[in-house]
Amino acid sequence: MMKTVVFGATGFIRSNVDEQLLEAGHEVKAVVSRSRSNEE
Repeated sequence: MMKTVVFGATGFIRSNVDEQLLEAGHEVKAVVSRSRSNEE
């Protein structure tokens, strides 16, 4: 089993990459940056 970290984890490509890695039996961790648009 390979451990994988995926950055930018909210997009279409990421969802497909995660699915393939999980189906292959790998552990996947997703990293999502906090949106700054809500900060004042």
